[in-house]
Amino acid sequence: MKKILYLLILLSAFSCTSDQSAGKSSEKTVDNSLVRIETSIIDEMSEGNTLQKTVAYKILENRKLQVLMYIPGDLKPGEKRPSVTIFHSGGWFSGDYKNMKPYAQEFVDRGYITFSVQYRLARTDKLITIEECVKDAKSFLKWLYINEEALQLDREKIIFSGFSAGGHLAAATLFIDEFNDEAGLEDIKPNGLILFSSALNLDLDDWAKGLIREDQDIIALSPSHRIKPTEAPTLILHGEQDEIASIDSIYDFQEEMEKAGNICELKTYDVNHGDLYKNKEIFQDSISESEQFLIRHGFNWQE
Repeated sequence: MKKILYLLILLSAFSCTSDQSAGKSSEKTVDNSLVRIETSIIDEMSEGNTLQKTVAYKILENRKLQVLMYIPGDLKPGEKRPSVTIFHSGGWFSGDYKNMKPYAQEFVDRGYITFSVQYRLARTDKLITIEECVKDAKSFLKWLYINEEALQLDREKIIFSGFSAGGHLAAATLFIDEFNDEAGLEDIKPNGLILFSSALNLDLDDWAKGLIREDQDIIALSPSHRIKPTEAPTLILHGEQDEIASIDSIYDFQEEMEKAGNICELKTYDVNHGDLYKNKEIFQDSISESEQFLIRHGFNWQE
C-alpha cells in the first residue's frame, strides 16, 4: 500500500516522461563520458534575456544524459556566478528533469546560473538501480568543474538541490565517496545543499530497498548513515505530515549533522509530501527560505 501511495503522490506532482537519446555522439568528451563545452556560454546569449538551453553532459554506450541550463540574462563576460543544480523527484524510477522549471525559474530570476539534470532511472528489473542514479549525480558535479570557465561558474558557490528522490541524490554527492563513473570525485563536493521533502534515510524506505540488487548495500547509499564533518551548510524544507519521508527521519538527520559539527537548518510545514510543490503559498515560502539561506551563507552573487 505504501508503494502505491508513493507512486500516486509523486506522479501527481510531476509527470513521468523520459528524455533519452541513443546512438553515437560527436561531442568531445573527458573521462570517456563527460562532455566538454568548447565555447563560452556568453557567446549564445542575447542581452537581457535568460538563456535556456539543453545540452548533453554525459554520454553512455546507448544514450545521452541531458541538462537544461538557465543562464541569467544580465550575466557579463568574464563574470563568475554561483549556481543551483536541481535533481527531480519520482522515486528514482520516474520523473522528468524538464518539470523542475518552476524551481529553476525562481533561482535564475534571482541571478543564479541554474541547472535541471536528467539521470538514469532505476528499473524494477534492477538492470539500473539507485546506485546508477547516484553515479550520474556525481558525474554532473564533475561536469560542472570541467566546464566552469565556459559556464562562468564560481566553483566556491555550487549548490545542489532536489525534491524527494532528487534531494537524496543531492545529499549523496556531498556525503558518499563511492559509486563513481569517473576518477577524482572523492575530492569534489558541492558547497551547500537545499533539500525539499527529501528521502535521506533509505534504511527506512521499503520502496528504495526494492530498487537495489541483493549484492548492494542500502546503508552505503543512505546519506543519513554517511554523515561526516563538512563545511557545506544544508537547508531542509519538509512537511510535518510527510508519509513518504517521515519528519522523524529528518529530525534524526539534523541531530546527526549537528553532532558532526555541521550546519543543518530545518524549516517545516504542516503538509504532506507533494504539497511543497503543489501548494503555491508554501512553494513561494520555500523559495524565500532558500534565498535567505543562500544569502546568510555567502552564496549570493551581488556585492
